[in-house]
Amino acid sequence: MIKAEEFAGADKDMAFEEALLYAPERDGILLGIFGTMPDYADARLEQLWQETNLRPLAEVVAYCHRHGIDIVKEDGRPVACYLDIAAMLRAIDVDILNVRLAEGSRPQ
Repeated sequence: MIKAEEFAGADKDMAFEEALLYAPERDGILLGIFGTMPDYADARLEQLWQETNLRPLAEVVAYCHRHGIDIVKEDGRPVACYLDIAAMLRAIDVDILNVRLAEGSRPQ
């Protein structure tokens, strides 16, 4: 199981609202898990993000967990880029992205 929070470089005590805008944390998590960033200029990926955003948080958490990624931090809140993670997983599922998660892909 990949723990998304382990890839975050941001202060873990940061307020959730601030974390949503903290790009280095988001980038570190996404690059650490997928090795790439989402390209929302692709309308298909943007659509997947929008659809994911309409889902209840519990459903998104369960979906990511089934795919081997724990998006919930120790404090019980999701990592700032949880929607990006779920959208990228969905893009992999529907063959929009050809990205494989490396086994043991954990920060050193």
